[in-house]
Amino acid sequence: MIKRLIFCLVALSLLALVSCTSSTTPIVTSTGLFVEVVSVSPSGPSAATVLVKTLPDAECTIQITPPAGVVTSPLLKKKADAKGDVSWTWALAASNRGGIYNFAVTAELKGEKKTNYSSFNLG
Repeated sequence: MIKRLIFCLVALSLLALVSCTSSTTPIVTSTGLFVEVVSVSPSGPSAATVLVKTLPDAECTIQITPPAGVVTSPLLKKKADAKGDVSWTWALAASNRGGIYNFAVTAELKGEKKTNYSSFNLG
């Protein structure tokens, strides 16, 4: 009985050692980064807010092209919170308060970069 118990313990130890050192599962290096536009909404008559979802801690920027067609400088770079949420609110120039706004949201994490292009109409 004791010999059998010792044999089982040795066999289990060897099996555990082999399974830990001979794994053929590849290491996945992709972060699975994504950028999803969750909502776009006016914030009063002279401002707008864009909310996006990505991976937590991703560094994000947004570039806006108002109806007049002049591309703006990217708004402040922000880091996604623990849920992956990021939002920007910006003032709308009086001459650009109506029409289609195009924008590009870019997220970066661990060397990966993803961009989502979208638009909204404040008309």
